[in-house]
Amino acid sequence: MLKGNKILQPEDLKKMNEIMYGLKKQTKSFIILIVDDSGQLITSTEGDSSVDPILLGTLTAGNFGATNELARLIGESEFTLVLHEGNKENIHMLAIGSFGILVVIFGNDAPIGLIRMYSKKAVKKLEPILKGMQVQKEKNKADLPSDEDLDKLFNW
Repeated sequence: MLKGNKILQPEDLKKMNEIMYGLKKQTKSFIILIVDDSGQLITSTEGDSSVDPILLGTLTAGNFGATNELARLIGESEFTLVLHEGNKENIHMLAIGSFGILVVIFGNDAPIGLIRMYSKKAVKKLEPILKGMQVQKEKNKADLPSDEDLDKLFNW
């Protein structure tokens, strides 16, 4: 998954938000988030002000991580989808490749199949953007001076 600092360009954020708001409209969801595996919020749509998106992202990442450990226990490499159904609202979590998690909170009146279908389409659009963030991060990391260069610089 997308670990550490991400290189998020304004145009990437704009594309992600367009995809998320399109998904929100298609599914009539309450709130949509993108988080990394540590629970760091990458971006979210506006939603119920009583929902803390940062806390929600953190709990989602923990839940997703625990679920993937369950997958390994039964011989699966991972589970890419987690669904929690409540009395009024549901949470649908879907892996965005190995780069993040898409979280969709929606009401019981929405068909789960519709949420799954539109979420998968959104993930296909989001994955290259998040992958690009990772590539940019790795490129910037490669631009850092080596330990040897630093030792020479500081006569260490």
